[in-house]
Amino acid sequence: MKILLAMGLQVMMSTVLLAQLSMMGYLVEVDKEEVWEGECFVLNASTLADTRNQENFHLYHKGAEYNDDLNRLTAAKALFHITTMSEVRPQPPKSINGLQFHSYLCLEMAICPAEPGLFEVPSISYFIIDEQEEIHTLRSKPVTVSVRPLPPGVKDSIHTKAIFEMVGDYVFRERGADEVMYNVQDTIDYSIRVSGKGIGFIVNRPQPAFKGMKILEERTMAADTIRYGALRPIRHLHYKLVFTEPGTYDLADVFTWNYFSPKEQRVKTIASSRHMIINGDFGQNQPVKEAAEVARSGILALDISNSMQVGDFKPNRLLASTTPLTALSLHPAQQPIFLVFGADAHEVKLFTSDGKLELPEMKNGTAIGNAIITALDVFKRAPEIHKTLVLVGDGDNTSGNIHPRVAALLAAEEGVTIHSIGIGKEGKVPIKDKSGVINYVEDTYRTSTLREIAELTGGGFYEYKNADHYLKVLKELFGWQ
Repeated sequence: MKILLAMGLQVMMSTVLLAQLSMMGYLVEVDKEEVWEGECFVLNASTLADTRNQENFHLYHKGAEYNDDLNRLTAAKALFHITTMSEVRPQPPKSINGLQFHSYLCLEMAICPAEPGLFEVPSISYFIIDEQEEIHTLRSKPVTVSVRPLPPGVKDSIHTKAIFEMVGDYVFRERGADEVMYNVQDTIDYSIRVSGKGIGFIVNRPQPAFKGMKILEERTMAADTIRYGALRPIRHLHYKLVFTEPGTYDLADVFTWNYFSPKEQRVKTIASSRHMIINGDFGQNQPVKEAAEVARSGILALDISNSMQVGDFKPNRLLASTTPLTALSLHPAQQPIFLVFGADAHEVKLFTSDGKLELPEMKNGTAIGNAIITALDVFKRAPEIHKTLVLVGDGDNTSGNIHPRVAALLAAEEGVTIHSIGIGKEGKVPIKDKSGVINYVEDTYRTSTLREIAELTGGGFYEYKNADHYLKVLKELFGWQ
């Protein structure tokens, strides 16, 4: 049944009968029927229950049920962000055709199509379990959104050499580097914050665009949330800058992004306002010593999400896949660049100065697609690195802005080979909760995604057996002696 609400939202609903003839349905709403290429729309999927239905129900296998459906979103390039929910979220009641329904939000997702044409959100399944422990399947009908091509000339104006263009409305703030005069070799703290509505994933860390400036340190914080009916990204980029030659420098030459504003339908710019004069005298800080170049043989991406706490490999998947890497700390020339990923992905220094393993905390979720795109960003910034990405994890992809298949196809276009190492066992596996109690969970090891991203890029899929076998595989993949 297709319904057009007064709000102008296109709605698809299919209904089934549950126990005691209590009517329930599944409602999918999109906030826009037409978007620009790269512009995001928000999709909400809700379970509707007749007001006469007094039964309680819960989600069953949250996240897993719609994973296969979302695979079909990869027919076109698109970014998407899914709000992770552990349980249904009550919403205001809905009135449809004179009938009153309780409404419970089950899925909230922002989708940003990157190609013009008709973008179809496929039929999405959801499983719920009632008080009698009966499992029921609800399935929506497909929803189609029209994607308009960007106006002529816009792509040339906003192209950032990133995978996706910036389409949205953004706010730019900066701190530091606010003095006009500095000396050669002064260390200057500078940070920027980009926020707003739209795609934020492609706000990449810029590289020095002119001779005489070095980036000593860079840190990134990224967050994407769906709030007030829109995808709202935040990117914090912090740098320590050093100028090695006197002269006049305009940071807008490095820190500038052009984007297309759907609201104003024109190209706009966010850029640094910092303009500095660097004197030839040495400042108070110690002169910067040139660091010896370290040969990097590729990128190693490690899943550190909650599912890696499963104890099917002792003491758990996370430690089984990371602790053996301490052997690499003795050989800096062999160390790859390290990425870690959970709900997002970041480049990290995995070892402390004394060779100890140091794992950061990550938000819950597993974003394999984000890990691949972050690796592509690193390859673009450091073209001397061999284009080999080894991704280690359990394959349980539950979050992120981009589907792993899309990310792998983009990696293949860039000449990057992805090898994947799966760690986990099928069936019921033990996991400790915060109080130390051991519970058993199922379906946390999924090799299909790991196999697919390797196959699409000409790489191989391997399964973790033990620490010695793991290190042997890594040595072969990275070409270590």
